[in-house]
Amino acid sequence: MKKGTSKSASAGKPAVKPSSAAAPAPPPKEAPPKEAPPKEVAAPPPPAKAKPAEKPAEKPAPAKAPPPVAKREEPIAAATILVLGGYGTVGSAVCRTLLEQSSLVKLLVAGRSLDRATAFCKQLNAEFPSSTSTQRASPRSADASDTTTLADCPRFDVIVNATTMSAVEGVITLMRLAASKRSHYLDLRTNYGLDDAVAAAVGDVGPIILMAGGFCPGAVTPLLEAAIGRLDKCVSAHLSIAATALPSQAEEAIEAMISGTRLEEWRGGKWQVAKPSQPGFGREADFFGDGRLRQTTPVGLAEVRALPEVKALNSCSVRFASTQDGGLLCAATAVLCCAPCVGLREGVAKHLRAAMERARAKEPSLCACVCEASGTDKEGKARKVVLRLSHREGPAAMTAHCVVAQLTQILTKDAIKGGAPPRLCGTQMNGEAFLNALLRQKVKCQIQTLDADASYDA
Repeated sequence: MKKGTSKSASAGKPAVKPSSAAAPAPPPKEAPPKEAPPKEVAAPPPPAKAKPAEKPAEKPAPAKAPPPVAKREEPIAAATILVLGGYGTVGSAVCRTLLEQSSLVKLLVAGRSLDRATAFCKQLNAEFPSSTSTQRASPRSADASDTTTLADCPRFDVIVNATTMSAVEGVITLMRLAASKRSHYLDLRTNYGLDDAVAAAVGDVGPIILMAGGFCPGAVTPLLEAAIGRLDKCVSAHLSIAATALPSQAEEAIEAMISGTRLEEWRGGKWQVAKPSQPGFGREADFFGDGRLRQTTPVGLAEVRALPEVKALNSCSVRFASTQDGGLLCAATAVLCCAPCVGLREGVAKHLRAAMERARAKEPSLCACVCEASGTDKEGKARKVVLRLSHREGPAAMTAHCVVAQLTQILTKDAIKGGAPPRLCGTQMNGEAFLNALLRQKVKCQIQTLDADASYDA
């Protein structure tokens, strides 16, 4: 074998000759990986400020209890009232006012027409519903002049006669019926000149039997007494009335005039005929403070005949206002002055009716009165009391409120002052209690106590 040759480990394959180039440098050693810079550690957040402890939610103040509901003052004790003529002009006003003013009252609405009574009761029960299942108004068919029609009537405490019946026999029979039932009786009419005859026929009975209830008559004496009572000593008292006469009242006024009512006033210690020629005969009165003056005429009224002597008055009168219709004053004066002349009565009365109708057409709801009492107070100072009363709905509404005030005293038996029945309603009332009852019913009223020489406004 030649030197410098070598046998391959594998036969037949040429030996690989070494390359004349320098052997490749070994791959560089990988630099050790740089250590990553340490991560910045975020500074811990500052400790959170402790939240102030939350105040517990304030409890809402307890709701104020509603003020106690004032117990309704009932002007009339629980009673069942039979209203004869209950669906008429005055009777319907009485029924409505009774239910409006007292929740304790139940009504028996009676009249000749059951259909009209039923329809009116249906209307009343809708307007004034009962808190119980019992209806407050019930209809009855009845004729005031025939008490047998009331034979099966339920028990009642009072009869209010609001009919236009003027027959004395019928009135006496009704009074006896009330007495037999131990019920009170209030008639809104009066039988002029027949008081003694009626009293003798009825006799002395237990229940209260009153005539001439309502506004005029009925309220005249109580209002005079209420004004007089505000003075320590009263020397004069005058009450003037301006009211449109309802048709039924017009007939009653004519009847009163023809039956002996006179133009008169109290002076010199007695009732004397008032003559147009006398000073102060036609005193003017401003009923509403509107500057409109109405002429007034003094007229005798049975209700006040005893008052001036009892109260030791020097002067007293009840006066009625005329309207702009001169015919009314002339006719009224003629009737009053010529009542004894039988031949003239009907002609003058016819003229008076026509004048009243004209007055009613002009002022259908006129109803007001003003009472003036003069005297001294407890200090001896000269004073005068002015009492004004009015109702915008007219005489029927005013009458109804007066009836409620009168029944207030009748049912509590505060109205008895003495005398054989039937008594005139106005003479039996307590004046101050009567006025307070009207005030509770929200009747428009103003009372002023002034210096004797002071002017006054309504």
